[in-house]
Amino acid sequence: MSPAVPAAGRLSVVGSAAPAAGRPHKAGLAGRAAKRFSPKADRILRAARLWITLNRPYYSRALFACPMAPTDDLPTMAIDERWRIYVNSDFVESLTVEQTAAVLIHELNHGLRSHADRARNLDVGPGAAQVWNAAADCEINDDLVEDELEVEGGVLPETFGLYDHDTAEQYYREMIRNAVVVEVDLRCGSGCSGHSADGEIDPGELGGADEVERELLRRIVAAAVVEHERGQGCGSVPDGLRRWADDTLTPRVDWRRVLASAVRRGVHLRAGAADYSWQRPSRRDLPGDPVIRPGMTRPVPDVAVVVDTSGSMGDDDLARALAEIRAILTRAVPGDALRVYSTDSDVAAVDQVFNTRQINLTGGGGTDMRVGIAAAAESKPAVIVVITDGFTPWPDTRPMGVPVTIAALTNDYGLHRVPEWMQAIDLSADAVTGYF
Repeated sequence: MSPAVPAAGRLSVVGSAAPAAGRPHKAGLAGRAAKRFSPKADRILRAARLWITLNRPYYSRALFACPMAPTDDLPTMAIDERWRIYVNSDFVESLTVEQTAAVLIHELNHGLRSHADRARNLDVGPGAAQVWNAAADCEINDDLVEDELEVEGGVLPETFGLYDHDTAEQYYREMIRNAVVVEVDLRCGSGCSGHSADGEIDPGELGGADEVERELLRRIVAAAVVEHERGQGCGSVPDGLRRWADDTLTPRVDWRRVLASAVRRGVHLRAGAADYSWQRPSRRDLPGDPVIRPGMTRPVPDVAVVVDTSGSMGDDDLARALAEIRAILTRAVPGDALRVYSTDSDVAAVDQVFNTRQINLTGGGGTDMRVGIAAAAESKPAVIVVITDGFTPWPDTRPMGVPVTIAALTNDYGLHRVPEWMQAIDLSADAVTGYF
């Protein structure tokens, strides 16, 4: 059931203004909230929340659980770690109802996507909070643009020469690596950066959502997103939001186990095959029989690993690639059945390896895993595993004679770009930590 819109009147606190049953409500906000929203801002905020309820209903439960407070300390809007939204009346008065709705959705997404916790996981200090804020905004805003919502004055990945639909972590790493200077004044609050911003209310005031309530709201919104797309059809919600919902509702799996299982399955398919060979005589041959018959052989299954050694693969990516090759050697196939193709825009080296010390990863140029896959397919391996950061074109069709092809991505950016005929596995650090 859709939440009720508050009764008409001027807002000083919007959302869960009334204290929950049994929970003491501190009066510390009373004096602070003497400055109320302006009448025009009040009307726009109410209309914006109604617009969201009617047009993006999956956000409504979480939005109506967020207290709102007027502020002059911040130029636009912000959200803190308890999901209390701070609103500058002058800013809202400059927007339309739909623009206001877009900004409310933007701030709410900082909370839904756990940006504060993810900032702490990356050890983002106060000095880098602006860069993280920009990275988190990019993760949200490209979805809002896809959802045909106007992002008033917001930054987009293209603002910094980055790709759409990446994670905040990847944007942050790229911006730090490229020494990007964020010239826009971004202050989305502690709900984004994990660091308190000017004007934020004491944790004991105005209530807000505690950790358990926030996690429950995330799951409620994620379920509503999935249900909405099921009812409206594929494409009715942005890709990034749908992936967030899927990750929220579906527990992370042990990706090493998945990778080893996929490799073993391909090896099993090939190991069960048999072929004729003239190198060994048939057991059915009789002495004096003029007809020479071929014998049956079982080829030793092999695995080809195509490693992306292009310039976009950092040291962490290459280290993860070596770790996965070691796992394949020890957990999936015999060590004498593994070939490694170092590939950038061409195949730089091919090594037959028994352990990772024998691997010589060379390259550093452009990226095209198609040439590595084509080279690996020539030997008709049981399995081709491509370890890459995903910044590559993919073949249009499955390699002939290769039963299993696996794309193991060190960066979850490219998961949705992997062709349907390939099995995609997330090897990113984010998959390990399960940040969603």
